[in-house]
Amino acid sequence: MKVTFSKKYERQFDKLGNAKIRNQVASAVKSIIEAKRIEDIPAIKKLKGFKNAYRVRSGEFRIGFFLEADGTVLVAAFDNRKDFYDRFP
Repeated sequence: MKVTFSKKYERQFDKLGNAKIRNQVASAVKSIIEAKRIEDIPAIKKLKGFKNAYRVRSGEFRIGFFLEADGTVLVAAFDNRKDFYDRFP
């Protein structure tokens, strides 16, 4: 899939100091990039109340993204499980 990253995601990822969490997030994003269809992404869930918002579970973290009309995935943000649903989308 074609994937783009929001500035918010890039800032969050650059600030992330913990190598274990950085690898978890990078691995989840890699699975999004390698997927041919949205259904091929492991641990994906469509967010209720939003037309094109999804999340991927990666340990204690959630990665939020949008599926755009042309099939491009916009990786928007990630956060700890307890805070993610308050801050995304």
